[in-house]
This record gives sequence, C-alpha cells and structure tokens, in this order.
Amino acid sequence: MDPYEVLGVGRDISQEDLRKVFLRLAKQLHPDTARTDEEKHEKEMRFKEITQAYNMLKSKEFSRGLDDRKHPESDSRETLVRKAHVYISKGDYNSALKTLNLIKCDVDEGYEINLLYGIALLKKQRYHQAIKHFQKAVKSNPWDIEGYLYLGEVYEAILLKESAKKFYQEALKIDTSNKKANEALERLSSNTIGSLFRKIFGKR
Repeated sequence: MDPYEVLGVGRDISQEDLRKVFLRLAKQLHPDTARTDEEKHEKEMRFKEITQAYNMLKSKEFSRGLDDRKHPESDSRETLVRKAHVYISKGDYNSALKTLNLIKCDVDEGYEINLLYGIALLKKQRYHQAIKHFQKAVKSNPWDIEGYLYLGEVYEAILLKESAKKFYQEALKIDTSNKKANEALERLSSNTIGSLFRKIFGKR
C-alpha cells in the first residue's frame, strides 16, 4: 500500500497539512455517516485504509531527524514542532517541553502539539498534566488512534484500569487489529481475573 496514494497527497506534504487531509477524509468516510449497510461496509474498509496510511506517514515523520530535511532552520511553528519530535524520539523530554513552550498558538486547538506535550509529560511521570493534553488532542481529532492509546497507557500507569480499558477499546474502534490496544486489554483482563481469584482463594 502506498500511503501517499491512499490519502491523495504529495510526498513533500507537511505534518500539519497531512493532519488536515486525514481529518477531512475521516469525516467523509466515518462509518457512522453511512445510510445503508452496504455503504457502511465500504466506508469501514476505506476508513481503516486511510487510518493505516496516516499512521504509516506519521511514523515515518516521527523517526526522521532534522538533518535529513531540506527546510531552513527558523523559529517557525513547524520547525519547533519538528524539533520537539526529535527531542522526544531521543528521550530528551525536558528539551521537548521547553521547545513546545516556545510555540505561539492556542494549545487547545492543536492536536499534534497537545499529543507531544502529553507524551513528554507522560515520560516525565507528570500523569495528570499528561491526561489533560491527551484529552485535548482526542477532542481536536477524535479519529486518530494515538490519543486513545496514550490515554490508555497513562491511566494504566496510575492504576485506573477500567479507565485504561475504556480508552484502549476506543482505539480498537478505529483499528481493530491494533497490537498495542489488544495486548493491553488482554493484560488488563488477565490482571482483573487474577485479582478476583486471589480474593476468593487467597489467605483466610
């Protein structure tokens, strides 16, 4: 599958424009907008296809460093976002947060910025702040799977298992084959069963 062809975009598209294209297509192709069973089935297939393509391109962008980009360095919003991506990929979460703080925009409206804030805060174990940013990201773009996966991860980290399960289940509504969500739900379910057995057959 060529993700560029699936989304109908050029290979030099920016992350921000890529997100806008995906959001527009997701609204058009979401299964809930179908009027017939046949149309719903067709939209489910297309929705899954564009989601996979979008995630492929995002992963590619995330793993690329600044050195292989042809954009001149500046303090533009896009450059700062790219720098934050690189800092996070290197595990330098303090620098990522400092860079994100330089971006002049309404953070409530930025999916990518809120997601990056959330990731950096999660890795710094500032869980409640991370939750706020992931929630803003999901509100801004409810068709992207990453926000739900990270919300599941952060709630699992603070031992709120039912909340974690809820967000992993939301992720599976977007991509039923997502490995991280399926493994997390299996792990959380087995932990719940184990706790129940310990309560019943534990020390008396």
